[in-house]
Parts: sequence; C-alpha cells; structure tokens
Amino acid sequence: MQFTRRVLIFSVTILFVSAFWSPLFADVTVERDIKSGGLMGMGASESHQKESIQGAKKYVDSKMKFTGKFLSKMSGEKKSSTIYRVNEDLIWEIDHKKKTYTERPISLPEGEEPPEYSESERGSVED
Repeated sequence: MQFTRRVLIFSVTILFVSAFWSPLFADVTVERDIKSGGLMGMGASESHQKESIQGAKKYVDSKMKFTGKFLSKMSGEKKSSTIYRVNEDLIWEIDHKKKTYTERPISLPEGEEPPEYSESERGSVED
C-alpha cells in the first residue's frame, strides 16, 4: 500500500513538472537544403540554412557555394550567421571571414522615420 502510494505521487509529480516545464524550453529548428542547376549550368549552386528559435531568440546559420565549372573556381564557400534577440531589440551579424560581428537595433531609433524611396528605387507593380 505504502509503495503504491509513493509510485503514484512520484508519477503525478513527474507529469506535473513535465507539463509545465516543457513549454519553457521549447525549441524549433528548421534546416533547408537548396540546390539550383542555374541556367544551363551557369550559376549552379548549393546552399544550406539552419534556423533555430527559442523564445525571443533566433539564430540563422547559412552556407552557400557555387557548383558550376566557372563560378566554383572563382568563389569559395560563403558562410554567414545572424543572431536576433527580440527582447533586447538587437541583431548581431557575424562575419566568419574577418572574424568580426556587427551589432544593430531591430527597430528604428525613437523619432526616426523609415527612408523615403524614389519611384525608380521602389519599382512598380502592375495589376
């Protein structure tokens, strides 16, 4: 009787803890692999992107390389990483080649208006 009661209390405790703690640590990871044959082999490329989201944080890691005969010899693999912290209003863009990063705000500073674009810069959409 005593053993059964302890097992029941332990099971209920585990269910309670897992039900309330699991949403706090919920992670989502999306991976994309894209292959393009280009136009008659010119501009053929492969890319891989991994996007991880946890709460108000997001990390994007991208790799891209050309696989065609000409462009693959001229350019190597390009790698970029970006970290978004919505709760801190920050974006960090990491330059792996230079081993540096750039920090900037997600939103515009208070009182600053978005840039105005001329008609030629905006392009046109025809119905």
